[in-house]
Amino acid sequence: MNLSPSIFAGAINLIAGSKDLKMRNNSNYKAAPFASIDKCVAFLKSIDIHESEIAKKESEKNGLAISHYILLKYLTKNPMSDNWHLTFNTSLKSFNNYINDGMNYREAGVNQVLQNYVINNLNQLDNEKERECIEEIKKLYSLNIYADSKASRDKKLDIGNKGEKLSRKYEKLNSNILKIEDTSLENDGAGYDLMCKYANGLEKAIEVKTSSLPMKDAIASISFWQWRKANLMKNIEYKEFEFHFWLLSEEDGFMLAILNCEDMLHAVPEIKVDIESKAHWDKFNIPFLNFEDKFFSPFNLKD
Repeated sequence: MNLSPSIFAGAINLIAGSKDLKMRNNSNYKAAPFASIDKCVAFLKSIDIHESEIAKKESEKNGLAISHYILLKYLTKNPMSDNWHLTFNTSLKSFNNYINDGMNYREAGVNQVLQNYVINNLNQLDNEKERECIEEIKKLYSLNIYADSKASRDKKLDIGNKGEKLSRKYEKLNSNILKIEDTSLENDGAGYDLMCKYANGLEKAIEVKTSSLPMKDAIASISFWQWRKANLMKNIEYKEFEFHFWLLSEEDGFMLAILNCEDMLHAVPEIKVDIESKAHWDKFNIPFLNFEDKFFSPFNLKD
């Protein structure tokens, strides 16, 4: 079944209203404009949603909005093309280019729902449910485009996403915060993960590095592009660049280190390079242990 935005809206209304998902056999009974209850019930049953209360409990358990829960159920039962998933997993910029290049009818319905219920809300300060939905969609991608297994990729995604989520939570403690842009979703080549904007005009880019290994084994891989971006921004008024190192280790505890270029240079002098030179390192692996004295616990990370 193709995904119709009107039927999708009606399905949300039925679940949110705890309605009995039974056929009325009357097309005049509407769940939403242009969407009869019977069509919405048929749609929900086609994606294995048979009871409203169960659907509400499962969405709450997984930290998902009802709309996102329904969308994920649909995509699980009706996989998109490999090209669709590949561009979606790359960045929203790539995905928008893919949309503009044209798509089939089934993809068009999915993309409209994605725009209305997920992507359009990403720039809100409270966008954790939208972020969670996007990460769950990424996990549905079945092609093994990397050497490691899908389970290994999902684990790496989970760890990285957890670090970004914690950085957003930490920045929201600042009463001057106006907006947090999820740059890593929008543009995979930006050189940082988050862009925070504050009431005083400050714009701060944050590159997040996360490890679940013990402090003695944890490594952050810094790309030259990230390093170049950090060095360029530090010389611009009302611009800052920070590296957030999150240590999520049962052995050492859950901690954060907030670092700038000077911290990096002090701990690892050999990282210094002419950022305009064509001859430079590609990636630099930096042990978390180099910054042991910088780590602190900003809040109870297990909450």
